[in-house]
Amino acid sequence: MDIYRLRFGRMLKDISLLIFLILIFGLSSTSYSATNSLHVSDLYEEYKRKAVSGDMEAMYQLYRFNRYGVATEIDTNAAFNYLKGAAAKGHLDALKVLARAYERGAPYLERHMLRVPYIEPDSAVANKIRKKLYALAAELSDDENMSALLILARAYDEGVEGVIEADPLAAFEYYERAFRLATEQSKQGDYRATNQLYRMFLRGNSFVNKDLGKAAEMLIRGSEQGDPTAKLKLARILVSFEAPAHEFIKPDLAKGIKLLEELTNLGDRGGMKALAFLYSNPEYNMLDLNKSRSLLSKAVEQLPCDEVDRPLQAKYDMDLRKLAEIELELGLYESALERLMDIIDLVPHPNYARLKTQVGFILEIFSDIPPKERSFNYLPPKYEPLYDWFHSLPLEKKKDYSDRLLSIIYRIAEEGEQEFISPLKKGWGRYKYQERIGDGLDLAEIYRLLINIFGENGYSLPGIEKSPKKYAEYFERMQEAKKYDPFAYSGPS
Repeated sequence: MDIYRLRFGRMLKDISLLIFLILIFGLSSTSYSATNSLHVSDLYEEYKRKAVSGDMEAMYQLYRFNRYGVATEIDTNAAFNYLKGAAAKGHLDALKVLARAYERGAPYLERHMLRVPYIEPDSAVANKIRKKLYALAAELSDDENMSALLILARAYDEGVEGVIEADPLAAFEYYERAFRLATEQSKQGDYRATNQLYRMFLRGNSFVNKDLGKAAEMLIRGSEQGDPTAKLKLARILVSFEAPAHEFIKPDLAKGIKLLEELTNLGDRGGMKALAFLYSNPEYNMLDLNKSRSLLSKAVEQLPCDEVDRPLQAKYDMDLRKLAEIELELGLYESALERLMDIIDLVPHPNYARLKTQVGFILEIFSDIPPKERSFNYLPPKYEPLYDWFHSLPLEKKKDYSDRLLSIIYRIAEEGEQEFISPLKKGWGRYKYQERIGDGLDLAEIYRLLINIFGENGYSLPGIEKSPKKYAEYFERMQEAKKYDPFAYSGPS
């Protein structure tokens, strides 16, 4: 399944998603107002028109639209071109992203996305971009620009090799100006300024002492000002998903649920997920698996971005897994199995270290050997009804599932060869390999799964014949992968 069609096929149709989009993109007061239109595609077209005339904010937003596939297909080449265009015009965030891209190479730009333009790490280019960034930030800081003040404060706090020497006094002065500006703007109702104060008190800096009590105050204020991020954070503390802010915010389930319901009504994915969990957990005395399934189904159809602005970060596959388990409890076996198949068919996958385990998990379900007859059974007991349901299907239906599983494994292996092993053969080191794929695709282990499928003593899948020829082919590929893959399985074949 094309994961992007899966997610975005029914998206972008009403104002609630626009509110969610504002949360993700963090549009500042100087950005275009999303409320001028009730459709994200209209906003996308507006940005395109503005970009033609050289509007740097429009270019930066188009970088993000194309990067994430919002209102358009994912196009990393177009995203990169828009990013460079915005940076050339002097967009601070674009300059930061571009500098890091050249410092670390292509992997940083799209850490969880494949098929990005390759960028060889080049510290000289990165430093040239940073010099432009800091010079521009210095100009804008004279106008009390919050982003510029914080960029300079952080740069002088630790220094930037080859660009700026550490200067504690300068860092202190910029942090002070940023704090005073944020305080003033927060009092005027700007929740983004309140969020900056929350972060300052939470972490502390050379001007602001760490103060969790004041951080809690800013979190509550931000929520009251309408900040969706603050509202979700506060709600999670209130319902005890997160430890109370060192006793400054006491758990209050009723208040937390109210905030989550408000977020859910706005189309916020985080609110939906949290509320779905409450309805699926007996400990909260509000068990309703149908409501939980409905909420989580809506959540997984939303654009999956987290608070640090990385698509597919960390847990989208785990959201699908949770949804599959809810459907399993409801006896919706076919739907649950489709969710599990969708997990391994995510492109790109959120976490390649989990992927091989997730593929192996489905192999356990499809295997003709009953769990109780296996010498090693890795299938959790709650999944045994799914195993029984699957093996009650007609052989032709089971073969269709087996064929689909094989095609997915073949695609993963090809993806690994083209996207990971080929760059390693060209000289990419372990660090770059890790950056490019997050937690690492163990390609050798993927080939071991194929070896077990076609070998006589491995998995026995319905409708799939054993093949000594394929066994030998994938054994050879596994050995080749081990030469280049720093994450390769090193145990016995």
